[in-house]
This record gives sequence, structure tokens and C-alpha cells, in this order.
Amino acid sequence: MKTIDQVLEMIENEKQIVIAVRGDEHEYEYMDYTKNSMHKTDDGYMEEAVELEGTSALKVWEYGMDVEDMEAIRERLLRVAEYVRGYGSHVHIIACEVNQYEYGWDETDCGQEIIMKDAWVISKM
Repeated sequence: MKTIDQVLEMIENEKQIVIAVRGDEHEYEYMDYTKNSMHKTDDGYMEEAVELEGTSALKVWEYGMDVEDMEAIRERLLRVAEYVRGYGSHVHIIACEVNQYEYGWDETDCGQEIIMKDAWVISKM
């Protein structure tokens, strides 16, 4: 399991990944691939859950973004981690390849949700 400092080191080394944070009721271990998320839809008659093509999370950093202010990235990571506790008691820092995500439907106080394909756990908080 990587520490926050090791996650920030990955960012400084500009790995070609996206790093995001997810709150979940399921606890994952280091390097586990995450399950696809479910999204509730209302068809006018009842709510249904539809499986997404990836895991929903809130993006902290993406390859190609500025890495000059590592303290600002650390603060964002901690702020997003606190926010996602509302989604589940287990908070994970997850990653996926840079071209393996799309934006989801939900806009939050910490940014728009992303849906990450083949995301894996790099740290727990």
C-alpha cells in the first residue's frame, strides 16, 4: 500500500495515469481492481440500478496537469478523501491509465464524477 507521499511521488514522476479518490462500503487491498459502479436511473415507473462501464470516483490529478504545487495537490487529495467518506466508510486512492476514463453525470462540491475503466487501488486512507 502506498503512502500519500508515495502517491505524490508518482505524480511528480508524471506517470501516465489518472489518480482519483473513491468512498466505498467495500474494502479493497493494494493493487486490487475495483468493481464497476452502479448508477440509479428513474424510468418514470421505478428506480433501476444500471452497471457502469467502470468505477466512479473524483479526480485529483491526471498526467499532463501541472505538478509545480505539490502542496496544493496534497490538499486536494485530503479534501476529496474527506468528501467521499459520505459515499462509504472505506476511502481508496485509485488509478487508471490516462485514456481510460470519461466524465459521469454527477457534479459534486469537489468536481465532476469520473468513470474509470480497469481502475486499481494504490492506497487506502
